[in-house]
Amino acid sequence: VLPQMRAADPAFTRIFVETIRRLRPDAPSFLPAEESQAVRPACVGSCESWQLERRAASSLSLAACRRDFVRRGKPLIIDGLGPHMLSTECCGLSREWLSSNFGEKCVAVYRNFREARNGEEDKAELMRLREALALL
Repeated sequence: VLPQMRAADPAFTRIFVETIRRLRPDAPSFLPAEESQAVRPACVGSCESWQLERRAASSLSLAACRRDFVRRGKPLIIDGLGPHMLSTECCGLSREWLSSNFGEKCVAVYRNFREARNGEEDKAELMRLREALALL
């Protein structure tokens, strides 16, 4: 069934197999060999100027993530983060939550955005997310 699932919806199949692997310790006994031991590279990309490191969410602290990746502007693949993104703490994405967690990030704010521009370009202003949310 997995080959047909993968052909129809690869993203769903990947999440489905990951969930089975996480919830069922006996998954290797009934999953096909190529699915039961999915090994992902720790680093994607062969050139040092463009590489993505992969870390498990369970072994990555917020401090280490900020220090090693966010402040340096390095991209990162975080495995196992999905269930945490759906937690009740952040799912609402309230203005207060966004402001307290991402308020210092710079965003482009469009004040004159509209579908029909008549040759006119949209004007954007860079500001902190906290300031942009206060304008809403």
